Amino acid sequence: MDRRLMEAVVKGDGLGLCSLMEEDKNIIKQTVPGSINTVLHLAARFGHEELASEIIKSCPEMVSSENGELETPLHEACREGHLGIIKLLLESDNSIVYKQNLHEQSPFFVACERGKINAVNHLLNFPRLFLLEVDMLTSSLHAAASSGHTGKFFNNYSVENLNL
Repeated sequence: MDRRLMEAVVKGDGLGLCSLMEEDKNIIKQTVPGSINTVLHLAARFGHEELASEIIKSCPEMVSSENGELETPLHEACREGHLGIIKLLLESDNSIVYKQNLHEQSPFFVACERGKINAVNHLLNFPRLFLLEVDMLTSSLHAAASSGHTGKFFNNYSVENLNL
């Protein structure tokens, strides 16, 4: 990935990104060598909501792009708990909520594991989310509890509210 592009995305510099795109409209499609992270993966990781919005406008197919771990930008946003970006990504393509990474972890699983309560509560609005469990021994709830996030989740939810 072009060094200037990387710097613009990490800093959340929308003007810098636009300037680079004026020079070369395809620069936005570059990825980070080794990880295959896109600029949207990086914007999601660092919580740059306005930048993510601009990237999606320029290249909407990037919302479902997968990196070397088969993670979408939604996995990154859920890992860090960036609720604004989570909403933005899902507004663009809500089917990504069901994508699993190389370790068969959904964005919901990642949010549970990291204790990102706002992300978890938002993702609970999607039907059949609990059917994406890694295996019978490692559920999203198990990941949350194993990571020490007990008593934080699901306080406002009953079984009827979980869209099973």
